[in-house]
Amino acid sequence: MAKFNLDYHPGYDINELENQPFVDNPDIALIKQAMQILETEIDQLSTSQQDIQNRLSNRKDKRLTKKLSKIVKELEDKKNEKSNFEEKLTSLPEKVSIVELLKGKKMSRCDLEKKKLYSIASEIFVFFAKEF
Repeated sequence: MAKFNLDYHPGYDINELENQPFVDNPDIALIKQAMQILETEIDQLSTSQQDIQNRLSNRKDKRLTKKLSKIVKELEDKKNEKSNFEEKLTSLPEKVSIVELLKGKKMSRCDLEKKKLYSIASEIFVFFAKEF
């Protein structure tokens, strides 16, 4: 094999997978989306809280006081969830290695090497296209 270079491939490098490019952390996008949903829910709960407080200022009602206490508790829970998400967001890295991201998924190490070759080939193509 050594004499005929049967195992040769221009993109073959043992250490290549250790230096894979970093990609955006997908967890950050999910957390931001969850925070936006929580923010809208907090806004809705605060408006309903104000509405109930206005009704209670006109007249006292046991049902409204129970509803108000339930809304206040739910509002506190949502705010705690949002603060937990904010803490988690600060602890997550912005970029993650693609190897870590694909652990346990179908894309194999060979696919990563092929992706690297295709990206290099496309960069070369763009470079020559600009020259001519």
